[in-house]
Amino acid sequence: MEKELLDFKKFSERMIRQLNDIKNQESKTIKIDIQEEIKKSSKKHHFIPRYYINGFADSENELFIYDKQKDIIRNKKSGSSGIFFEENRNSIDLGDNVYISLFEEVYCFFDNNLKHLIKLLRSGVEKIDEKTSNEIIAYMNIFVLDLYLRNKNNDNLFDEIFHESEINFVNESLNEHRKEIKEMPGFKQLFRTKLFTSYIEEFFKMDPNKITKIQLINFEMDQICIGDMPLIFFNNHGQPYDLFNSPLILPISKSKLYLRDVSRKKSFYYEDTSIFNALIIDRSSKLIGCSNKKTLQDAIKTYKFLKEQKLEKMMELNLFFDFN
Repeated sequence: MEKELLDFKKFSERMIRQLNDIKNQESKTIKIDIQEEIKKSSKKHHFIPRYYINGFADSENELFIYDKQKDIIRNKKSGSSGIFFEENRNSIDLGDNVYISLFEEVYCFFDNNLKHLIKLLRSGVEKIDEKTSNEIIAYMNIFVLDLYLRNKNNDNLFDEIFHESEINFVNESLNEHRKEIKEMPGFKQLFRTKLFTSYIEEFFKMDPNKITKIQLINFEMDQICIGDMPLIFFNNHGQPYDLFNSPLILPISKSKLYLRDVSRKKSFYYEDTSIFNALIIDRSSKLIGCSNKKTLQDAIKTYKFLKEQKLEKMMELNLFFDFN
């Protein structure tokens, strides 16, 4: 556990430098060797990072998978490499089946750094000083941003932002060709990564004291699922303020939940995590994974019951607030 804390502190120092670079970035000329980029380009792009998925796997590093669209639990389990990805999602299509995965490198940067944060939270470290605790809150907000903006379930929201945005170029002569430029291969992915950095800039402006309560809940059993949309916000419209401040329940691993500004004081029992898992199914569009097959079966039953009785919102409120 002390090793995870040391790794986190090293990561924190590195992230402070790199985030300040993003905050203070200036226009720079970037040289790209197209042939070299094609050679090193990847094809399988995860919209939920593998290091995060692995925390929900069983002792064989696999998960039972529920296909929500087909309403079946697959016969074969899957490792993290086989779920929550899309081929060439973050690539530029050059035609003739040739791609450059330039934008995947942005997400790899966050994956390579934020994994130390999640590793620390999963480690069970108990003694954390106030400075480290505040850093955890800050970096968890960036982790939430990463999960949210790269997620394919938010593509429609992003497309709406993209189409409604009036883009102004430093070179004013380009402004006459906005429509054509927005349709160029790769421009939409570039806009999405710039949206990422603009949200981080908003993050720097926010008062960290807005978040008043952070809690990690540990369970003895492996009883938490992960879906292709793993975030449960109480109130979220995709704006920076909501992503960084709205009450949130986020699964950290198969036996741990992260709560941000959740006012509920009652303990969480298996029935509550079944409801949470059911809401994960409700939020997700296709796949839900779990290390425990019975837990997954119970989540599916609970999800179907809540849908049939139209109780999803009431049960969501029950997770965030005490009513008696």
